[in-house]
Amino acid sequence: MALTEDKRTKRGGGGNPISAFVIEAVFLILFLVASLAVVMSMLSLSYRQETQAALTTRAMSYAMESAERFVVECESDTATFSRVEDGMAIRCDVTSFPTTAGTLYYAHIEVYPTGDVPVPVHPLADISLPAAGDENAKRDITFELDTARYLSRVVR
Repeated sequence: MALTEDKRTKRGGGGNPISAFVIEAVFLILFLVASLAVVMSMLSLSYRQETQAALTTRAMSYAMESAERFVVECESDTATFSRVEDGMAIRCDVTSFPTTAGTLYYAHIEVYPTGDVPVPVHPLADISLPAAGDENAKRDITFELDTARYLSRVVR
C-alpha cells in the first residue's frame, strides 16, 4: 500500500530541513554576538583599570620622590614648589610651625596629570585629563601625600 501525500505530511517527514538549519544558525549567531559583547566589555573595563593603575603608580612614585627631596632640602619657612615631570605636575605646599626647641615643617604634596603628555587612553576609557595649559581647570589629583620634618635647634 502506497502512502499518499497527505499521510506523509502528517507524520512530519515533509518539513523543510533548510529552514531548521537557518533558525539554528540565527540563534548561534545571536549567542556569539552576545558573548562577544560581554567579553569586549570585560576587556574594556580591565584596560581602563590598568590605565588608571599605571597613572596612580607614576603619581605615587613622583610624590614619594618629592617627599624625599623635602626631607633633605627643607629649609624655608613657608613655600610652594611646583614642577612638571613626564606630564605629571607635582605641587608641594610647605608650612612651618616654629617652637622654642625647633621647627616642624609640614608638606602637602599633590600629583596630577597635566594633559600635555601622551598618556595611553583608550577611547572607551573614562579617564579625564585637563586640557594642556589650562591653569583654571579643576585638577583631578591622582595622588596626595603628607609628610613632616622636625629640625631641632638643640646642639649636641
